[in-house]
Amino acid sequence: MVVDPVEVPCEPFEQIGHDQETATLVGAEESEAETEVIHQNVVHLGVEYQNDIGLWQNITNEMQDFWCTRDPNECQHFECDFSASSRQYDDSKRLFSQSMFFRKHISGGKIKLEWLMYSPSTGKVYCFPCILFGEAQNRSHFQTGFSDWKNALHRIQSQENNATHRECV
Repeated sequence: MVVDPVEVPCEPFEQIGHDQETATLVGAEESEAETEVIHQNVVHLGVEYQNDIGLWQNITNEMQDFWCTRDPNECQHFECDFSASSRQYDDSKRLFSQSMFFRKHISGGKIKLEWLMYSPSTGKVYCFPCILFGEAQNRSHFQTGFSDWKNALHRIQSQENNATHRECV
C-alpha cells in the first residue's frame, strides 16, 4: 500500500489539536473541515509521515522504507516563508534563505543541496539522510535542528564534507 505524506503548509502555524503524543500543526487559514481531515490523517499515519522533518521522532525501519521511496523535495520546503527561522544576533536579525539550499560549484554554477531540509514548524534546517540513517548516539546539529545563521554557510559546508554525513548519503 502506498501512503502519501501529510502535507504541512509553510504558512504561519497555529496549534489545532493533539493526538496522543504529538501536536498537529496546520496553516492558520485552513477551514475547520480541512483541519479535521488533516488532523485525522496525522493521527492515522503518525508524525513520521508528515513532510515537516522537524516533527519526526523515533525513526523506525518502516519510516526509513517509506521516505526512501519518496522524493526528498517533499520535505524541503524550498518555496516556504522562512520567517520562523529568524534569530536575533546583537543588533541584527538573521534568518534562513533560499540561497542556503545551494553551494557554488568550482565551475561557477550552483548545486542544490538535496539533503538540506527546512522545517516550517521549528524554523531550523535538518539533514534528511542523517536523520533517517544517522546514529542516535552521535547526533549532529543537522539531526537535532540547525539555526545558527551567522555561521550557516561554513557549517552547511562542514556537514556536507563530514564523514558520518557521507556514510548516510
